[in-house]
Amino acid sequence: TEQELLLKELPGYLSEMALFALNTGLRDQEICAMKWTDECKVSGLDTTVFIIDDIRAKNKYERIVPLNSVARSIVAGRRNNKSEYVFDYQGRKLDRMTNRAWRSAREAVGLKLVRVHDLRHTFGMRLRAAGVGFEDRQDLLGHFANRITTHYSNG
Repeated sequence: TEQELLLKELPGYLSEMALFALNTGLRDQEICAMKWTDECKVSGLDTTVFIIDDIRAKNKYERIVPLNSVARSIVAGRRNNKSEYVFDYQGRKLDRMTNRAWRSAREAVGLKLVRVHDLRHTFGMRLRAAGVGFEDRQDLLGHFANRITTHYSNG
């Protein structure tokens, strides 16, 4: 698939970030700013979530980011990265995922127009295809305007 081609072409750290975006619907800036201190254990369950606080969220509303098995696996693999950030590059915080490596990878696989933000659209469309209700999609995407959620998940 196009997803597999792109993920294989990206360098490891960026491939993990893209796959995380595809499985959480987080925005580029939210992923880059995620800190280990944002992780919270879920009482009574053997899992964690991340909290995007109201200061860093685009719409200024705090939100909870549940992790599916793929996202949990990525987080587990990065747990000992010795950085305060979940996703880093050689110990440094990244400002954005769209960089020279992203642009080179998408060109190499013939997806020149694919943007990092398109990963959010894919997440929203997959939620809809899986039968996830509108309000749940809205919460998972961190939207408060109905028309935006509709745009992201085609209805």
